[in-house]
Amino acid sequence: RSLSAVLRWSCPPDSMLMDTLRSLLVFTGSWDLDAAEAVLGDEAPSLMEQLKDRSLIQSHFSGSEHRFSMLQTVREYAMDGVSGVDLEHLRRRHCRYYSRLAVGIAKTQSVDQHRAFWKLDLEQPSIFTAYHYGLINVTNSVVNDNDGHGVTLSSKLFKKERPYTFELESGASSL
Repeated sequence: RSLSAVLRWSCPPDSMLMDTLRSLLVFTGSWDLDAAEAVLGDEAPSLMEQLKDRSLIQSHFSGSEHRFSMLQTVREYAMDGVSGVDLEHLRRRHCRYYSRLAVGIAKTQSVDQHRAFWKLDLEQPSIFTAYHYGLINVTNSVVNDNDGHGVTLSSKLFKKERPYTFELESGASSL
């Protein structure tokens, strides 16, 4: 009971910070500031700092990369009262960001592959979440790039000759 009271005090249910915290529910595992900006917009750095100052999210480094994460207890608090409809546009933005990131990693040249695969390992939970969301929603064409063209991440994530290979497909199905 006291943990719930502390969370309500740190982040009242009807506050802008709660909206931000709920927006971050689209992430699986940890995320970086670029991913937060893709979902939250230009206000992300300020909002992330406010959440961090209230200990609602954690900030840490993985190698040289600044990462954020959310404790499961905070996640459960944020999930209270949220519906799937509330998160739909955020899931689209999340999906679009991670599909572009995965495509960029797939195009990485051999010189940068070590760093690219390291980044892929960090982002793997969110890439799979985005992939799953895209699979479910691709027939409804809800996840389109602004220009009407998109990419679909292939399910061939692992190949013998090169793990983490993503294939590009163009057409009506797009993430």
